[in-house]
Parts: sequence; C-alpha cells; structure tokens
Amino acid sequence: MNLENKLFLTLANIIDGTATFFMLLILIRALMTWLRQDVLMRFYKVFKFVAGIIDPLMNFTARILPVRLGMIDFTPVVALFIVEALKYLLLFVLKLFFRV
Repeated sequence: MNLENKLFLTLANIIDGTATFFMLLILIRALMTWLRQDVLMRFYKVFKFVAGIIDPLMNFTARILPVRLGMIDFTPVVALFIVEALKYLLLFVLKLFFRV
C-alpha cells in the first residue's frame, strides 16, 4: 500500500469518526430532554459540554427546517441526516481528490 492510499484511508477514517462522534452527541442531547432536572444538575458539566457542541447545529436545523409535530421535535433526526449527508459528501470529494 503506497503513501497516497494510506493518507486517503486515514482522512476517510477521521471523517467517519468525527461524523460518528457528532451523531452520538446528537443522540445524547436528544436523550437529555427526557431527564429530570436533578439528574441534569448532577452531570451539569458533561451536559453543558454536549449542549455547547450540538446546540448550534440543532438551532440551525430548527431555523432552516422546523420539524415539530405537536409535542415531538424531530430536529435531532434532521440533524443526524445532515451530519450523515455531510459525511458522504466529504468522502465523495476525498475520493475525487485522490482518484480512488
């Protein structure tokens, strides 16, 4: 395996890992809304970290495409779709760049 292929695989793994990390944080953020206030306060620093990273994406998604059905907010589902689509777009561009 030559250096170019190793670089391609490394970058593809970084893109995939970052997308997976963001998707996990989106799911954690969605589950946070179901927790009681005392649980949220016990793990305040963790939840503040997750909210600080994910809330800008969720707010952007809610502004662009408000997807609320009664009391149910489908913004996390749309955000997951956006992250997945962005991952595939970046991988496609990477394949074009490396001509794989």
